[in-house]
Amino acid sequence: MGYNETKVHPCYKHGACDTRLYHIWRTMKHRCTAGYANYGARGITLYSAWKTFTNFRDWANGAGYTDTLTIDRIDVNKSYYPENCQWIPRNINCCKDALGSLSSNAKLHEDDVIALRAEYAKGQCSQYTLAKDFGVSRSTIQNVINGKTWRHIL
Repeated sequence: MGYNETKVHPCYKHGACDTRLYHIWRTMKHRCTAGYANYGARGITLYSAWKTFTNFRDWANGAGYTDTLTIDRIDVNKSYYPENCQWIPRNINCCKDALGSLSSNAKLHEDDVIALRAEYAKGQCSQYTLAKDFGVSRSTIQNVINGKTWRHIL
């Protein structure tokens, strides 16, 4: 049965389906229900009240949401719920996994970053060799060397 006069599509109820916040909510909800390895498959769930977009929107607006921020789980091992979520700039959220002290999933730590940058600066080893030595991908090494990640370590 399609949407008609008797069943109104949710987008018409709240009028926000084309907003960035709606996309964030929909993606977050999908991650928790679709079995993504780092979300639903790990038991990361969505706060029951947030299963309705308008409830999530009300929390987001009260918690300081703007279109320049992204949602962040403060403790990556816990679910999406008000006390564990905050809005932070994308450049901080993107690098958060690379900050060893903030992420249990980080493959590199501050000492590793300093060492690999020093080795690369000597010009005696390739990014491929460093990736192999440190157990990460070459693209990870490239991002560290080019300052796309771990910018806070000089």
